[in-house]
Order: sequence, then structure tokens, then C-alpha cells
Amino acid sequence: MTITEFLNARLHEEQQWAIHLERNARNYLRAENLREVRGRARQTTVAWDPYAEFAQRVYRSVTGQLRILEEHPQTRGWDGDGVDNPICETCARDDRDGGQDGDPYPCTTLRLLALPYADHPHYQQEWAP
Repeated sequence: MTITEFLNARLHEEQQWAIHLERNARNYLRAENLREVRGRARQTTVAWDPYAEFAQRVYRSVTGQLRILEEHPQTRGWDGDGVDNPICETCARDDRDGGQDGDPYPCTTLRLLALPYADHPHYQQEWAP
């Protein structure tokens, strides 16, 4: 599994979780706001829905991370060891010979995006920044 496949899978899982949470936010909020008042359950009205707001924030965050992932595709170039090795197209620099050089793929940006999932069974230690 490549770091790109790994990140796509993890981020889409989080996106689905955020969608589920937002759809069910009202149910969570209702259950949390049931109160016993003189022996009767009463539902309080809350104008602010923290579950839905959190779900929307997670969704926007994941969408941004997916865009970052798209912005760092793999290409071939000089990575310090060889001429035709995988490097990040975005992080690569043009060299004097008209080619590209850069750090070996995955770039630091992708390694940092994967870091929160370091405890996942499919995370590979070589991805650590």
C-alpha cells in the first residue's frame, strides 16, 4: 500500500464518519439534553448544535487534506541517489539540465498528513517525518 492509497482510505473513512455524525447530530443532541424535571423528562431547546458543527468542521478539514494530497503527486527525477527515482512533483525543483530534483517520495507534506494515523495497522514506519 502506498502512502497515497493509505491517506485516501483514512481520509475517506473520516469523511464518511463526519457525514454520519452530522446526519445523526439531532438525535445525539436530543438524547444529551433530556433532563429530569420533577419526575418528568423534558427536552431543552438548544440553538447551537455542537455535534453538527464539529461534523462540518471535520468534513471541511478532510476535504482540505484531500486537496493537499492531490497537490502532491508523484513524478520521476533526481532524488539524490538516482536520476529516475520517485519524487514529489509539487516539492521538486527544476535543475540546470531541465529535469527535476527533490527529496525522495513521499514528500514531507504527505508524511505529516499521515502522522495522525501512526497507530493504524497499515501505517508504515518509513513514512514517519
